[in-house]
Amino acid sequence: AEARASPRVLPQAALDLPKLERADMHVLYRAARIQGPSMPLDDLTLRMDVVDGAVSLRPLTFGVGRGRITIGASLAPEAEGAVRAQTEVRLERLDMSRLMRASGGYRGEGALNGAARLEGSGRSVAEILGGADGAASLWMAGGDLSKLLVDLAGLRLGSALLSSLDRDARARVECFVADLALRRGVLSTRALLLETEDAVTEGEGAVDLGRERVEVRLRTESKRLTLGALPAPLLVSGTLKEPDAAPDPA
Repeated sequence: AEARASPRVLPQAALDLPKLERADMHVLYRAARIQGPSMPLDDLTLRMDVVDGAVSLRPLTFGVGRGRITIGASLAPEAEGAVRAQTEVRLERLDMSRLMRASGGYRGEGALNGAARLEGSGRSVAEILGGADGAASLWMAGGDLSKLLVDLAGLRLGSALLSSLDRDARARVECFVADLALRRGVLSTRALLLETEDAVTEGEGAVDLGRERVEVRLRTESKRLTLGALPAPLLVSGTLKEPDAAPDPA
């Protein structure tokens, strides 16, 4: 109930690493299957060392269809209860159909790849992310996405109306690339591009992890004549917990 009432999404609870100074540990944990109606993860393997209160994951891996998520991280205690965090993440051939099913009604196919790194310090996850530095990149070649989702992102209302009559209609993905920079807790776009068989969507904007605010503009150019398209970017703005999407008033 407290989490639902809070306007924040990122965990504010203090990380209490001093308790880990009481023992040195080597932990190996395997879960052969993860169950849940909307859970995209299949299995996990965790290797963790705790030495003098410092924690290292070497690594934590999740299975997603034929792909994997690999996370390597270290957490080291600092003065005044702060924690220094360093994290590297690799995404290898993540099954988009599993991710899209977990997110809701839209569908998609393909293999998503990516890499990310992050470094920051703070007394909670929210503080660490709110002042962190790093970078992230995602890419996918081939596959497909829900045509209704692509039409709505491009404000192609005439096409979206037709796509809504066939919720299973797909748009073939030619290319997807996202290159993001993280500087003092602000995640900004260096490149954001989605090209499908009939449209090209480019994005620019930023997500402020400290304030938990987002402002991203998506502009779509159709490759062929499209009826009922608004000549304006789609503006995604607001809080991380309750973002809004609407035509850019400007």
